[in-house]
Amino acid sequence: MPLFGGKEEKKEMAWDEKEVKKEKKPKDYGEEFESEEVKVYGEDECLKYLIEISEEVSLAQDHNIQINSFEFNGNIKVKNPSNENRLWDIEVVLDNSEATDLESDTIVVKELGVNEGENEYFQQFKLETEAPEKQFLIKEYINTSLEADKILNLKDIEQDLNELRQSELTIEERENLLESLGIAIDQDNTTYFALVVKNISRKPITTITITKSLPELFSNLSVISHSAGEVTFNEKNEVVWEIEELSPEKSELLKLSASIKVESTDERETGPIHAQYLSDISFTGGLNIQNHAAYTRNSHYVDFVERDEAPENWDCQFTYNNPTEFCVELLDIDVHDPDSPQNNFITIDPASTPKLGRNGQWTSEPWEYEYSDYPSFRKNVKFRVLPEIKTTVSGIVAISEAKLFVSSLTGDVVYNREQEIIEREVKNIRVPTYKQGEVYCSLQIENNGSAPLNEIGIIHQFFTSEFGVPQSDQITFAINESPVEFFDAVEISVKNDSLNIRLNDLRNTDIGQFNPGDILTVNYPIQIINPPQEARFESEVIYTANTYPEITPLEVRPEVPIIEAIHVRRKIRLSKEIIPMSAFGRYEIILTAENNSNLTLKDLELVDIIPQQFTFEKSTQEPLSMEENGETIIKWEIEELKEEERREITYEVSGSGEYVPKEIMHAKKYPYVIEKGSSLESYSITTKKPEVEEEEKEEEGEIEEKKGWKEFTEEEKEEYRKQKEEEKKQLQEEFDEFIETQTLKDVIESVDKVENLEEIKDEALELDKKIEELQKEDSEKAEALKRLKERHGYSVRNYLMVLAQARIRDDEEFNGIINSYVNWKRMGAQVLKNPDKSKPYGYKIFVPVFKTDAQEELKGYKMGTVFDISQTNKYEDFKAQKEEAQELAEEMDEIEYERALQFTKKTFPNVSIEEDITGEKGEYDKENNIITVHRKTSHDLFHQLGTHINAEKGFLASNDSVDSDLKNEMLSEVACYLLMKKFEEGQKYKINYDFGYSNVWATKILDSFKFTEFEKIYNQLVEEVKKISI
Repeated sequence: MPLFGGKEEKKEMAWDEKEVKKEKKPKDYGEEFESEEVKVYGEDECLKYLIEISEEVSLAQDHNIQINSFEFNGNIKVKNPSNENRLWDIEVVLDNSEATDLESDTIVVKELGVNEGENEYFQQFKLETEAPEKQFLIKEYINTSLEADKILNLKDIEQDLNELRQSELTIEERENLLESLGIAIDQDNTTYFALVVKNISRKPITTITITKSLPELFSNLSVISHSAGEVTFNEKNEVVWEIEELSPEKSELLKLSASIKVESTDERETGPIHAQYLSDISFTGGLNIQNHAAYTRNSHYVDFVERDEAPENWDCQFTYNNPTEFCVELLDIDVHDPDSPQNNFITIDPASTPKLGRNGQWTSEPWEYEYSDYPSFRKNVKFRVLPEIKTTVSGIVAISEAKLFVSSLTGDVVYNREQEIIEREVKNIRVPTYKQGEVYCSLQIENNGSAPLNEIGIIHQFFTSEFGVPQSDQITFAINESPVEFFDAVEISVKNDSLNIRLNDLRNTDIGQFNPGDILTVNYPIQIINPPQEARFESEVIYTANTYPEITPLEVRPEVPIIEAIHVRRKIRLSKEIIPMSAFGRYEIILTAENNSNLTLKDLELVDIIPQQFTFEKSTQEPLSMEENGETIIKWEIEELKEEERREITYEVSGSGEYVPKEIMHAKKYPYVIEKGSSLESYSITTKKPEVEEEEKEEEGEIEEKKGWKEFTEEEKEEYRKQKEEEKKQLQEEFDEFIETQTLKDVIESVDKVENLEEIKDEALELDKKIEELQKEDSEKAEALKRLKERHGYSVRNYLMVLAQARIRDDEEFNGIINSYVNWKRMGAQVLKNPDKSKPYGYKIFVPVFKTDAQEELKGYKMGTVFDISQTNKYEDFKAQKEEAQELAEEMDEIEYERALQFTKKTFPNVSIEEDITGEKGEYDKENNIITVHRKTSHDLFHQLGTHINAEKGFLASNDSVDSDLKNEMLSEVACYLLMKKFEEGQKYKINYDFGYSNVWATKILDSFKFTEFEKIYNQLVEEVKKISI
């Protein structure tokens, strides 16, 4: 019979489920084993296997201890340190693992051997929380105020740290009275740095190293004080603070100071902070070892000895041997009779479990057992190998640097005779002697720094008895051009010789602090009190400002204009210029008034007389008119004419005969310029010969003789005619040579690039309205006005003629927006001289000359001169507008097919459209008015529609030759182009027309057309497309 009853031992884990749930707090088994109060069986020196939780965390936090980002790496290691004995069935139960990505709170290791590579187990884990729990706080306080050393004390700093941890306010909402980040420009600023560390964990934090880096801009770095550890400096301009140990809830403080001086308003960085430390408190919020189990080699037995004096009575005793070098703990031993499993012969106190060292042995208390045969017991032994449990936490904290804001102030002082200041220009003011009045003073202060300002001061001093201070109720304030009232924040002190204004504690007003970019304007009048000749007001203005908390104050002394009293006399120059226009009997009159006085003239009237045989037509400024002695007197009011200012008014008259200057010389009795309530010293009248090209004023073949101008002999007139004929011939030859090289694409693109200014477009639209109105009342006048309108335009031939000249001149700035000298002038544009100050060169065109009878028959052509917009003072504005329009315009290759289809059906209801998507392009059936498209593109549709339009208007060639087919194809494509571009009108996109659709674009114009023929058809097509509404 087996000694133990012949039954297999029951193997159980070292703890049951109930035990695990009861034990919540981690148990430091190593400390318990080494305690003197615990009896150790065997040798005290024994091995413990290692269970280690190691964590590495790297935090990036801002200046206000808010965590911006973090990196976390966790690792659980189980290691067998023995070279002789294996471990098996190892289980580690974790507590508070919910904050990690561990799938289970139990780690099971089947076996750990004795050789390297098989004696360790690793389990990595990550945090699944938004941020790890902080173990200690590190914060930097920066203060640039004058009381910084006193403000940065440990008591107030600790209170602020507690508020930071507990406050529900955001950093933006919370006011920090310990910091001041403003420095003054162009001054030495002392900056104080306070670094505080506080242990907020339940265990000490050790090996703390804090490194503060300072930019090179800081100098005179010194340590004011430090409450613990050692502080050193290195060659990298870094301060290194080392603390061996920081107890729980303990704070330590390091205070530094440095100097900084800046010359610009850019924000300045203060340098980052880097901290390292060690701890044994988990970042997970409490990841610990809740329980553990591990098995190794062991032996145990029961001795039973029958008593001599009492047979069948046995003395029994249990023995457990630890044959290994491990530290072993006996947890429970169950030895019982198979028939009475509830009766355990051995009891172990859970509060004092036996601990066995190397080669240790534990023997139970003996028990008595009565049995006739050999005793038979069942036993269950619970034990475990004891571990060394470590939690190693290493932390790195990187704190982003704060920035210093630069306080800076700029400003000016402007004087003006008027209360409203339109343009701020610092210039001296002259006032008349021995008169009373006011000069308006405008002070402007701008916060051009990066720090808000809480206080502003203004001092204006050195007023005199002739130039007096304002009253306090005459002073007005505006911020960013909006009027404001500071009420209790403003202090105004007015004395005989000075004005003192202070704006205090702006942060506690409804307006708030004077923020970067804000502009404060202060206006008040300076009293002018009968100053004598050569009296001068040379004053001084001082602007001051400061931040909150106060730092080194700012002071700015702007340039101040001078007010001087002068003895003045008024002087004005007048001139009159008469320019004959192209229409017979029509003249343009330019009146000019120029103020040559040393002061501004006000409330003037400019007067002229229109001779009896002439009628006033229009003017650049609407005049007042009156009749006197059969003559028309016209008058313009000029409210103000500044010093050296020149005012010009242009008007037109029409009538019969010549406009002779001597006929208005009697206008002296109506002075050209009258200053109301006074007389002027002098005026003058001049009549100038027009400064325009001779060709614009003369008809072909003759030279008009103007009264007062030189008369030409017959020989001179003949020589002049020959010269003009030669110029016309050369111009035609240049055009013929140019047009021979031009393809259809060249011509269409060139004409399309020709643009009109808005003024020309508006004028043309007004003329069209007038023609439409006259058509109902007087058709003859309407036709005459229509012919007049057409004369103002320029033909396709003339545009190409000008383009040819631009190519010959290699004029890169040429735009194709052309007008005559007079037309440019009417539009307010001035034709400029060449860069070498020579007379501007013009582009020659052919101008039709009509007979002046009722029929207005075409008499011939003369040469005229036009100028491109690039030769005028409007060119830069034009380029800017064009670039802006091009940026806003969306480009597209063609319009959508469905839109083109709906347009065609609506606009050409008599045309049928069929879709046969089987081939390329399309077809047009002229007899049945049917368009067939083989591809759904707007280009295909409009090309066939162009064929229809040309056929309807009779533009197509009738014979069926290759040449006529080519000509018809070209006209269809031209019509297609005009239709497609029509869709740009009023839209914010530009159509990039596909010239590759047909090879007709490469055909030279003169191969299929005479140019006059093409020009005529093209113009007619343009007019037809104009009639179409989109």
